[in-house]
Amino acid sequence: MTENLAHRTLDMVEARPFARTQESVGFDAGATISNDLDRGALAPFVERFGQSHGLSPQQVSLLNFAATGRARKESAALTGCSLKTVEEHWRRIFRKTGCTSDLQVVANLLVSILARG
Repeated sequence: MTENLAHRTLDMVEARPFARTQESVGFDAGATISNDLDRGALAPFVERFGQSHGLSPQQVSLLNFAATGRARKESAALTGCSLKTVEEHWRRIFRKTGCTSDLQVVANLLVSILARG
């Protein structure tokens, strides 16, 4: 069920068709999907989700990192923030979205993408 949801979501953001092509020639599809997402395939959806929940631009950026599989420590390094600042941003994201974990926020993001499709 989870895999099907993830595949449907990736199809919607046009990351899976490229991955399927790479699978047929023996490339690592997971890495390909991750690379497509890193290039910003989810960014418009994350932005819309962030606006609907009143997230700041920094919080949207952190959510985008989480949605593409980046750890908080890596997100901190990429944004130039301390890990403590990233943790505080996540506490605020939880408060604004009504979620209790990064995974729950990303799951809600994916559900909102599917609901629009």
